[in-house]
Amino acid sequence: MGRYEEALQAYDKSLELNPDNSDALNRKGLTLHYLGRYEEALQAYAKALELNPDAFVVWFNKGIALTDLGRIEEALQAYEKALALNPDDSDTWCNKGRTLDNLGRHEEALQAYDKSLELNPDNSDT
Repeated sequence: MGRYEEALQAYDKSLELNPDNSDALNRKGLTLHYLGRYEEALQAYAKALELNPDAFVVWFNKGIALTDLGRIEEALQAYEKALALNPDDSDTWCNKGRTLDNLGRHEEALQAYDKSLELNPDNSDT
């Protein structure tokens, strides 16, 4: 609904009650990201990953935030960690391809795009 400030308040309240809720931290990170507060989003993702280092979706979201901050090498590392946890996610392969393309690693980018399309031939982002 686009009511990000209200959502942020709700996640903060939830985290007051249960500071070890990695899902709430991830969602808080997403909300901060939508608000353009990327560094704060990264802080929320870092806390979520401290609690649950195997949270694929948090690594994926962290990669997006790092990309938006222009921290491309770090974004690639986040996508690679996400793929180590869930190698069958076509969106992560697509994002990895974009990241490699931004780094000028075009052959590797094509391989990542091919993998994304292999997993999801209907992925219009690839």
